[in-house]
Order: sequence, then structure tokens, then C-alpha cells
Amino acid sequence: VGFGTEGDGCEDCAAGYYTAEAGQSECLFCPEGEVTTSGGQSSCTPCSSHQVANTGHTACVACSPGEWADQANALCKDCHAGFACPSRDDAEETACGSGTYARAGDGVCTTCTAGNACPSTAPDGSSNTEPYACPDGTYSAAGATSCTPCPEGHSCADTTATPVQCNE
Repeated sequence: VGFGTEGDGCEDCAAGYYTAEAGQSECLFCPEGEVTTSGGQSSCTPCSSHQVANTGHTACVACSPGEWADQANALCKDCHAGFACPSRDDAEETACGSGTYARAGDGVCTTCTAGNACPSTAPDGSSNTEPYACPDGTYSAAGATSCTPCPEGHSCADTTATPVQCNE
């Protein structure tokens, strides 16, 4: 077990391959998300939940920040918009909180800038994927979840600034 036939003799299967049964003549390539780190193995070892197999199935590698491993540990996928995947040790995406957003593949949630709003659900129904600009007559501070209407007797010419009181 762990070797196949090569010519007239038996040879260890190379790293990334295995033989599961005695007398099996063919070395099998490890399934997606599994590896053998050395030759002569009778089974493959699954990668941990935040890793995928490299091309040769000889080592498990972490996904890059901004990516997460699918459930089969077969592929690293871009983090979805509205979610963070900041750590190579995280197996799952984390939803961005109110006042923050993340574009697909960003990996981290970004604080909404002044003059924009980042509610948990945007006016278009999307979820923390893009900040939306405050319309004229409103303003917001950084991290805002909504745009605030300009108070009576104030000017909000700059949606990123605090309202300015008008002279009487």
C-alpha cells in the first residue's frame, strides 16, 4: 500500500499521490482539498478549513487575505461584497457592520467616509457593498449609517461638513 508498479518493480507513489489498496498498480492523485506531503502514502490528508491544496497536492496553503476557502477546501474564492475575510485563519466570511462597507475581494470592512452613508441595507437593497453619497440638503460624519437632514436655519453646502448656521 502506498506504492504502484513501475516497469518490473514496485515504486513508492510520489507526494500528491496515493494507493489505497494492496496490489493496486496505479497511483491516484489526491482529491481536491487533500494532500500527501511525502511519497509512499496509502491515503491523503484533508487540508484544514482555511486552506486549500497546492497545484501538486503536496502541501496545504492558506488563502490570501480577501479570500476564503470553499467548503470542500478546493478553491480560494474572493470574499463577497459586504463581508470581510481579513485573516488567513478564518474559514468563513464575516458580515460588515453598520457604518462600514466592503467591495468583493476587499477582505476588510472600511469605515464609511464623511458625506456618505453605509447602512446595514442600502437604498438599493444591497448589503454593505458600497457607500452611497448623501444628497444635497443632508450631511454625514465618518461611519454614518444614514444622511442627516440639514437643520432649519443652517447651510449644508458640503455634505462632509457640520452644518453652518446662517446669519440672521
